[in-house]
Amino acid sequence: MKIIKIKAIGFDWDGTLVDSMRTKAKAFTEAVIRFYPQHNSLNHARHAIEMLYLFTGGTLRTEQLKLVQEINNLPSLSEKEIVQWSKLFTSLYSDKTHPLFDDTIRTLEELQKRGYKLFLCSSVPHDDLIRTLKKYPSLNSHFNLILGSRIAEGFRKGIPHFTYVSEQINVHLKEMAFVGDGSEDIKRANEAGCFSIGKIDSKIPNSMEKIKENNPKLVIEHLEELLIYFK
Repeated sequence: MKIIKIKAIGFDWDGTLVDSMRTKAKAFTEAVIRFYPQHNSLNHARHAIEMLYLFTGGTLRTEQLKLVQEINNLPSLSEKEIVQWSKLFTSLYSDKTHPLFDDTIRTLEELQKRGYKLFLCSSVPHDDLIRTLKKYPSLNSHFNLILGSRIAEGFRKGIPHFTYVSEQINVHLKEMAFVGDGSEDIKRANEAGCFSIGKIDSKIPNSMEKIKENNPKLVIEHLEELLIYFK
């Protein structure tokens, strides 16, 4: 299979470029449990909550929280409490430097050499993403744009991000590809008219089945597989 007419390639962050999803799943679960100390049953649901986080990769953290609340019959949080919960979630993993996947740098470098414009889009709050990327100085030079989410402004991974990227780098949406490890990543890329690429993680149960739910145009396990298709 040869892909043509693609001029720009975007990447999700967690689970796509950096091996961080299992650590973040544990942090997400711990943040939920701490905010509902009176619900002792949540301790027994740790694994289920971690799996929910992994299976809904690419989704805004606030939406993932709502899913946990619905499944476990938890009361809603106020806007102020949601902000506090989000900060707690961030604090539980932000002090860690997660390893980039072995082929991240060389894949980005080679795609740049081949003339592709590269961008980074994440559902992580924008300020948190920028702070995190300071730990990876070798990455910044590879991207034309780096975008995190601003929930209050509705600026998030999907049509808002991709449209903004299209305007900024002067590349049509149909000439853009997006690589993500979550089913929601695929859904949003398809909705925007981009070429969707799902990255599976063999260490996560049912990763292949989950990534195929929204019909990606291409499925890979390792980033360097992109070099086969993007000539």
